[in-house]
Amino acid sequence: DDMNAGAQKVFRAQGYIPVKEAAAKLGYTTQTFYNWIDSGKIAGIRVGAARWVMWASVTAYFKRCDPQAAKLLGLP
Repeated sequence: DDMNAGAQKVFRAQGYIPVKEAAAKLGYTTQTFYNWIDSGKIAGIRVGAARWVMWASVTAYFKRCDPQAAKLLGLP
């Protein structure tokens, strides 16, 4: 990662997680997450080469688009 531990803590405290981590949690590719971010379906940011996603926007997106899948995935 090109971010120091302090910066990562700040982003996590604000509700962001790395795209790579979000993709692994939900079984999607990082490219799918990049597409969702770029199309405005979920909130994400770029910091240097790293991309982070707002986890609350991911759960909201899943609840909206596929509530059954959200429930199966245990999303709050």
